[in-house]
Amino acid sequence: MDVIEWLNSNQGAVMALLTALYVVATASMMRSMSRSNRLAQLSLSQSMLLDRQRTRPYVVFDLDFGNECSGCVHAVLVNKGLTAAYNVKVSITPAIEVVWGSDSPRPSGLIELPMASMAPGHREVDFLDTIPGFHQRQPDASFRGELVYEDASGTRYREPISFDFNYRKHVGAARSGNMHDDLQQIQKQLSELTLAVRQLAAKR
Repeated sequence: MDVIEWLNSNQGAVMALLTALYVVATASMMRSMSRSNRLAQLSLSQSMLLDRQRTRPYVVFDLDFGNECSGCVHAVLVNKGLTAAYNVKVSITPAIEVVWGSDSPRPSGLIELPMASMAPGHREVDFLDTIPGFHQRQPDASFRGELVYEDASGTRYREPISFDFNYRKHVGAARSGNMHDDLQQIQKQLSELTLAVRQLAAKR
């Protein structure tokens, strides 16, 4: 009875105390919910970032010694990612040139012009030279540069290029010295034949 009488006589104070406790509990619950929401948003952002990284384009530029053709050097550009790459541009120093099939060295088509798009898994190959010929023209087969491309959302990626193929000089020469001489001879004969045909056509 004493408790009931005390509560009745102090009803205002008790209600104020209960209201204060309710307010404190509500504020605490709101802080907890706000923190949970922030953690959920952070987790969602990280999941989206990981998914973008997983499905992003991943373009690689490399020099291939012998896999495409024994004793030859190819420039290779491939998109190993899961989505398309856009505005692909290779910059490299010293310049990588093509000598086969031309009167004078010319820049590789994979480097001279940017590529508008590359589908996932797409691969481009440009024949440069035989291995011995490549090393004759490149006394220091060390290259530095940058590969730049974008994804569908416009996010730009920059991949450094760093090659040092000096260790391959003797390997390439030992493997394909005769082939290099044969290819040079064939090229010379084709040039002479082309010149002879042009001279005959001019006489007619």
